[in-house]
Amino acid sequence: MDDDSKKFFDQELGALKKFLNQHRKVDVNILQDPDAKRIIEAMAFFNARIMQASSENIMNTQLRLALQMFPFLFIPIPAMGILRCKTTLNLRDSILLSKGSEVLATPLFTRKSAPGATFYTVMDLKIQPISLKSISKAPQELQLHFAAFYPRNGNIGKLSICIQKFDDYANSLYIFQHLKKAISVEIRFRNEQGLSEWLVCDVSYGLSQETHHLMDSDLNHPVYQMRSFLHYPEIELYIHFEVNANSEEGIPRNWQYFDIKMEFEEPLPENFHEHVSDEIFQLFTVPIANLKKDTAKTIVCDGTKNYYPIRSIDSTYSIHSVLGVYEVTSDGLEVLRPAFIRSGINSYEVEYFGQFKGQISFNMPDSIAHPRQIVVEALWFQPEFSENVQQRLKIEMHNKKLEGVTCELIDTIHPHYDSSIVEDYDLLLQLLFLGKNRYLKPSQQLSLIKSLKIFKNSHFEKIVEAFEKLDITTCPDALHGRKRIYHLQIKKLEEKEQIILEIFLQRLVLVLNDSTNEPAELRAQLGSSILYIDQRGIIANYEQ
Repeated sequence: MDDDSKKFFDQELGALKKFLNQHRKVDVNILQDPDAKRIIEAMAFFNARIMQASSENIMNTQLRLALQMFPFLFIPIPAMGILRCKTTLNLRDSILLSKGSEVLATPLFTRKSAPGATFYTVMDLKIQPISLKSISKAPQELQLHFAAFYPRNGNIGKLSICIQKFDDYANSLYIFQHLKKAISVEIRFRNEQGLSEWLVCDVSYGLSQETHHLMDSDLNHPVYQMRSFLHYPEIELYIHFEVNANSEEGIPRNWQYFDIKMEFEEPLPENFHEHVSDEIFQLFTVPIANLKKDTAKTIVCDGTKNYYPIRSIDSTYSIHSVLGVYEVTSDGLEVLRPAFIRSGINSYEVEYFGQFKGQISFNMPDSIAHPRQIVVEALWFQPEFSENVQQRLKIEMHNKKLEGVTCELIDTIHPHYDSSIVEDYDLLLQLLFLGKNRYLKPSQQLSLIKSLKIFKNSHFEKIVEAFEKLDITTCPDALHGRKRIYHLQIKKLEEKEQIILEIFLQRLVLVLNDSTNEPAELRAQLGSSILYIDQRGIIANYEQ
């Protein structure tokens, strides 16, 4: 008997004994009769099983409803990391590492059964025979000085630099946020004849929208993207430089050196210059994720089962999320609709259960006489690998040899994160109740934000705990008719924590704008300071 069954059994047995004690006048010796005692225990066990089954059925129903309404809260976050490709003098030409390239991570010096994992690059990476030699600093200027391994011709293309300071996210974010304040970025080249003119250099920050996930509605949901960001925010600390298309004619031939100059409107703080060094600018890095898109083993729906397991062709992978379900017909693949969109015949319902396992049911009454072949397209990951992320890992490209390049990780792999909401049935009930309301009260929104547990063990956990009060007002908006302004009162934070707060609130505003039909702005009060964030997630003003 498991703990839950014993709990229900003890409750029922206690209730029956209490009932008998209240009616001892009928037979004072009934509790001492062994036959009566066995009958009472049997009745208690029978009632306990009924109560347990009813309770589990209610909980499973709540979970199924919540999965249908809020799938973006339950889909796990895969393991992620940042791959660094260190160049050597043996690299003679540029190498393009296309998006989706496979990277193998294998534990070293551990038990033989320890599983490895396959990661996939989330954006293109151009590896070039150049290196960062030094940086120079001025009160309102920062220059990066690069050198090529040999004289080159043509454009450098898109040069992506990851900001990482000794695995310290707070300091890395502090530097990154100040670099984003540059009002002008220029580049110049140098060959044997001398220096070129300063050319306009385009700059962008973070990762583009399409690099985050594969094309799927649940993974593109702003709340899931917020969860992914909170799990591993370091992958957003990217600066991308690219020579403006109108300036390419000014690039000289046979250049071997180039400089990138960033100018700022106001002098940079002294702390910035103390923290900045050439070691924090990481060249030729790319985020990687343990997530692949593939079809499951073909399912034959013959009407003999209520549920059919969803299994990967590769047994080392577990189900992450379902992208689409199709029936194999003589005319090709026919799309099936989920039950919450199209109830009735030829619909399906996916249920996730246990440790990263999934099963699917079909509403196909004629499948007994005419079995159907079903193809499930899904995303897959390898959760068992998370147990070995702290081990020393061998990192190498799969089926690809990079001459003059060695692969390593900037930091340790961040293990996957599975939603803990599944085990919190009180929260599930709260979600189902709130999900029926178009608008939530400010207190409900603040309570929901804190209770979702997506901040647990992240850089933002302390930030969310500092939230004290939330009010919402509406005002006219010239473009959309009206907009909602969120007034958030926050406890006073330290300087580094305040930098983390700013990036979090910028993300929060973007989520609010994507999740509602009305534009949202945010005003956060920290003591005597007020932080304004507009609809685009940009800090519009900061009053002291």
